Amino acid sequence: MMTNYNLVDIWRERNPLSRSFTWSSNITHNIYCRLDFFLISHHLCHSVSNTSQSPGLQSDHAMIFLSYKLSNEKRGPGYWKLNNSLLNDQVYIEVISNIILEMCEDPNYENPSSLWESLKFKIRGASIKYSKSKARERCLRESALIDNIARLEHELFVHETEEIREALREAQNELLLYYDQKLQGTIIRSRARWVEQGERNTRYFLNLEKRNKSNNTIYKVKRLMGL
Repeated sequence: MMTNYNLVDIWRERNPLSRSFTWSSNITHNIYCRLDFFLISHHLCHSVSNTSQSPGLQSDHAMIFLSYKLSNEKRGPGYWKLNNSLLNDQVYIEVISNIILEMCEDPNYENPSSLWESLKFKIRGASIKYSKSKARERCLRESALIDNIARLEHELFVHETEEIREALREAQNELLLYYDQKLQGTIIRSRARWVEQGERNTRYFLNLEKRNKSNNTIYKVKRLMGL
């Protein structure tokens, strides 16, 4: 399980050579085990400030502690990459075409180099704004689909008819299609090199996307004198 989900025994990670236990038998006093431990995602290790254990009270198990600090690091601007699916969106194409036409006709841009740099800046801003608007629309659509399915399931429970059953089936298929489209975006962002035909392992690609983001973030800088 630890390998499949990329989990780490954080106490052992911090204390690789220590011999310790969290449980001892009240009957046979020569049996000691470390049964109690925290398993956390590997990419969260840097956020753990302390992990320790203490004798338990009225228990044969020790108390274990985990201190976790929330990330307050300021993020940089990162890099922006155009969502290629927008190139098939006619509304987006019209928005960008109007920007290009408007700026090319602007007499203030006599220098082609200046026009090109300004044009890229303008297109980037418009693309980000349009993408956020589309994301809000998708979120509202997902909520509406889920609410509709919940309503139809309740109606089917109260009064089962073939008409309601068919409406529920159509709503479920529509939500499934939405999740398939959402998964395609996740696959692209995770930069997966392959995906088997018909595979719908969303968790794998979400974890891969999260891991890539974590690997690209610098949390500590090691110098000759230490961290």
